[in-house]
Amino acid sequence: MSKVIRPLSRGMRGVCRRSFLAVAVVTAFSSTLCAAANLYEPDAEYPRGAVVLAADGNEYRTLETVKGKDPIAAKSGPWRLAHAAFDTTLDVPGRFATIADALQFLADASIADTATVIVQLAPGKYELNRALRIGHSQGRRVIIKGGKDPAKCVLIAGNHDGLVIDAGTAITVDGLTLEGLTSTHQGVSVTERSTVNLRRLVIRGFKKGVSVGRGSHLEADDVDVIAKSGDAGFHAFAGSSCRLNRCSATLEATKQTSDVSMGFASWFSSTMECHGCRASGWHDGFFAGHTASIDLDDCESTQNTFGGVAYLGSTLRANGCTFAENTELGLNVHQATGLIVNCRLLGNDAIGLRCYGGSLVEFRDRPTEVAESKIGVQSIAGGMFAGLPPTLRKCDRGRDVYQYRSGDDAVFQFDK
Repeated sequence: MSKVIRPLSRGMRGVCRRSFLAVAVVTAFSSTLCAAANLYEPDAEYPRGAVVLAADGNEYRTLETVKGKDPIAAKSGPWRLAHAAFDTTLDVPGRFATIADALQFLADASIADTATVIVQLAPGKYELNRALRIGHSQGRRVIIKGGKDPAKCVLIAGNHDGLVIDAGTAITVDGLTLEGLTSTHQGVSVTERSTVNLRRLVIRGFKKGVSVGRGSHLEADDVDVIAKSGDAGFHAFAGSSCRLNRCSATLEATKQTSDVSMGFASWFSSTMECHGCRASGWHDGFFAGHTASIDLDDCESTQNTFGGVAYLGSTLRANGCTFAENTELGLNVHQATGLIVNCRLLGNDAIGLRCYGGSLVEFRDRPTEVAESKIGVQSIAGGMFAGLPPTLRKCDRGRDVYQYRSGDDAVFQFDK
C-alpha cells in the first residue's frame, strides 16, 4: 500500500528546513527527525500542494498528485520549485524544453540570500514565439546564462519585443545574442521600477536595443547593440537610471538621414553613466534631454551627425572622451549645461562645440583639444563658455559668436 504524504503547513516547512540543515551538520538523530517531516520518498504518493525537501536541500511543491517522480530530475510538470535554500541550475533544453518552461518552474519560488538559481542555456538557437517575460520578484539571485561566446547561444525574436522585465521584478542575463527579425520592437524592455543586469550580450536588429523606463535601473557590462535602422541603442526615460561599462551602440545604415536616432539616450529626469562606451552611425551619439543627465568617461563618439548633445535643462559631463569625424557637430549644448574635462574634438565637419541659448559650457583640468573643424567653438544667442581655454588647432575660425550683440568677452569668460 502506498504511503500518502499530507501537505505541510508553513510552520512544518520551517521545521523541516531547519531539520534538514541539521542533517548536513550534526547527527543521524536529526536525519530521523527530517525523514518524519517529509523528505522526498520515491515510493510515497504526494497530493496536490504537498511540499517536500529534496536531496539538493531545496523545497518543491506538487501541482497534482504524484508518485515516483523525483522533483530534482523530473522533466514533466508535477513539481515547482518552492524555496531555493542552495544554488541550483535548471538546464535548457536538457531538463526543460524551453526557457519559458524553466522560468515558470521557479516563478513562485522564494530564494535564500545565499542561493543563486541559474537557467543554463545550451549552445544553439532558441526561437521566441512571443515576448519573453523573464523578471522574478527575487531576480537579483536569478541568472539566465549562455556561454563565454555570445554568438553560440542565440535567442531569435519574431514580430515582437525580445525580453521584458516589468512589475518591479529583476533578472541577470549573461552570455548570449538576442536577434530581432524586424526593426519595430525592443530587444530588452525594462519598466515599472524593475532592475536588470546585462553581461556579455549582443543585441541586433531592434528599433531600440535596450529601453529602461518608469523608475527602472540597468547595469550593463560588455553589451553591444547593432542595428541597420532604429531609434536608439540604449534608451532611458521617466526617472530611470543606467550604469554602462564597455558597451557600444552601432547604427549600420547605408547613409545617414535626418531622422533622429541616438546611440545612448537619457530622457526626462533620467541618469546615465557610461564608462568606456562607443557610439557610431547615429544622429546623436550620446544624448541627454529634458532635465536628464549623461556622464561620459573615456567614451568615443565617431561618425554620427552630432557626437554628443545636451538639451533643455539637461547636463552632459565628459571626461577623457573623443568626439571625432561627426558630420556636423562634435558637441551641441542647447539650453543646457556641459562640463568638459580633457576631451578631444577632432575633425567634426561643421563645428567642434556649439553652445546655444543661455547654455553654459565649462572646461576643466588639462586643455580640451578642438581641431580640424570649420568653427572650433561657437556661441549662439548668448551661450557662454568658461574655465580653462580649449586648445584650438587647424580650424577655419577658432571662435564664433552668432546672434548676440555683446562682444567675445561676454560669452568667452575663460580663465586668465
